[in-house]
Amino acid sequence: MKIQTLVRILNAKLLNQPCISSVVDFSFDAQNIKQASAFITFDKSEIGLAIQNGAYAVIFEGSIEIVNDEIAYICVENLKQSILKLIKFISTLKDIKFIKINQLEFDIFRILKLDSRLKILDDDLKNAFLDIYNSKNNTIFISKNIYMLNQINISYENLLINPEIYPDFDSSIFYLNFSFKEKFYSIKFPQIFLKEIYSIFEFLDQNGLDIKLKDLKDFNHFEEIFIDNAYNVKQQSFRALIIESDIELFLRANEFLRHKFKNGIISISPKNLDIKSDLKYENLSDIKIKDDFRYMLILGDKKEILDMLNLKKYEKNLFDD
Repeated sequence: MKIQTLVRILNAKLLNQPCISSVVDFSFDAQNIKQASAFITFDKSEIGLAIQNGAYAVIFEGSIEIVNDEIAYICVENLKQSILKLIKFISTLKDIKFIKINQLEFDIFRILKLDSRLKILDDDLKNAFLDIYNSKNNTIFISKNIYMLNQINISYENLLINPEIYPDFDSSIFYLNFSFKEKFYSIKFPQIFLKEIYSIFEFLDQNGLDIKLKDLKDFNHFEEIFIDNAYNVKQQSFRALIIESDIELFLRANEFLRHKFKNGIISISPKNLDIKSDLKYENLSDIKIKDDFRYMLILGDKKEILDMLNLKKYEKNLFDD
C-alpha cells in the first residue's frame, strides 16, 4: 500500500518526507516484523526496534522524535479509530461479508469444521485487523460481538433462523434426525436446537461453504448426566440431569421439556437468582431431592455438578476401605 494512500485512509499526518513510498504488510510485533512492513503501535518505545528489524513505516499517536528520515512517521489522533478505519477500507476492498450471530449460534459454529472462506472475527482489535488483512477476497466473518461490528462501522447481516423445521422422526431429546439437501443426518445433538443447526446449514449452503461436523462433545448446552435413583452417574438411565449454564437457554429448555413431556420434569436454579423454576438450591448437593422425576433441568455448571456427584462416590469408597 502506498504511504500517501495509507495517510489518507487514516486521516493522519505524515511527519517527514521519507525515502520509501509504500509498505507491503502490517504488524504489531516489533520483534518479528517483516521487511518493508508498517508497524502499528500503542507503545512508542518499540518503534526503534521495529525500524531496526525492517519496518518501513510507523503508525502511532502523540509526538515523537524522528530519528530516521528514510522511514515514514505517520501520526494519528486516535490509534484505535485509525485501525478501525483501516479495517473498514480493507473489508470493502476485499468484498468481505460480516454476519452477526448470537452466543448459541457461535457455540454451534465452534463445533463445525469451518470452510477456509469462513472465519470467526476475533474480539481483540489487533487480531481482528490482521485476520481481515490476511484474508482472501469474499471471505465471510461471523461475530457475536455487536460492539466490534458497530465500531468497524460497516454493514452486516444477521443469521436468519428458519422456524418451520422439525425432526424427520421423533427420538431422544439428546439426538437429532433430519434431512438436508437429500442427505440424512443422525447426530448426538440436543433436539431443542434443531432450528439453529438447520439454519446454519442453510447459511453455509447458500454461500457455497462446506458443511462438516467436528467433535460434538465440545458443545456445552443442554448437557445430560444420566443417574440412578441414588444419584450415581450412569452411562445410560431412564433418569437424567440436564445442565444449562445460560439463563435464557435454561428458560427455553424448561418450556421445551414441559411441551414435550406431560410430567416427570423438574427445574431447579440457584437461590440467589430471580429465575422462575420449580425448586431452588443454595448448595449443589441440594439438587439431590427425593421427588420422582425423569428429567431434572438445572441452571449450573456441568463439571461442578459432576464433581459433587462423584465426591459422594469417592467418600463412600474411603469409608468402605
